[in-house]
Amino acid sequence: YLAFKEHNDIVVKYGFKNRKPNIRLADIIPLDRLKGEIDIIRDLRFKEEELQYLKPKFNDDIEFIDFLRNLQLPEVDIKVEDGQYNIETTGLWQEAILWETLILSLVNELYYQYYFSEKATGPEEFEIIQGPGRLKACANQTY
Repeated sequence: YLAFKEHNDIVVKYGFKNRKPNIRLADIIPLDRLKGEIDIIRDLRFKEEELQYLKPKFNDDIEFIDFLRNLQLPEVDIKVEDGQYNIETTGLWQEAILWETLILSLVNELYYQYYFSEKATGPEEFEIIQGPGRLKACANQTY
């Protein structure tokens, strides 16, 4: 809201960085799936009933509600470099900032979907990601 109200003419660039370089995300998450999910997110629009719900939460700020009504998230550029995804977006601050958590959540969800469906062979694989404390909690599960 602050970016919209106070800084609506500032262009920013956001980038996703994998902080675990030994986990080669591009080797696990298919590029076409990642791009497809991002396209789906870009096509999302607020429904009128959602906007009406949000209206009192933002002091009936019609200008902001109209911004949300017409919101189109900026395009996302995805490159693969050494087994990693370089994901960036550039746009107005109030639009581009929304990608920050969406991309993080999307990559996290896809990583776990593909890791466990294609890579995991047993509890020892689970331990690599979750740590030894979590392994005990699932020791009775069959893989």
